[in-house]
Amino acid sequence: MRASVALPAAGPIWASAQAAGWLGLVVFFAGHISGDLLWYSVISFGVSRGRRYLQGRLYKGLLIGCAAILLAMVGLFAKLAVENILGGQTQAQQPSGERLANDK
Repeated sequence: MRASVALPAAGPIWASAQAAGWLGLVVFFAGHISGDLLWYSVISFGVSRGRRYLQGRLYKGLLIGCAAILLAMVGLFAKLAVENILGGQTQAQQPSGERLANDK
């Protein structure tokens, strides 16, 4: 399977990187990783400073809530991965007519 088929949502930036060859892919990857580093640095800074403003139970509750959402996403991802490995279709992969029939 080609990467362009596997990553249709990446859009024109990914297509441009592919057209530029290996150098384009390396630049795309480096830019993506740099963006992640910047974003998570801002989030990390906010969490570390947020403790000053959200103290006690509110801060702990917020962290527990975020952890619960993260664990739910992990569970969903694991479920979909197992279904994909075992060859089953997920609901998102079914044609829309089948999906509508299954929802009833």
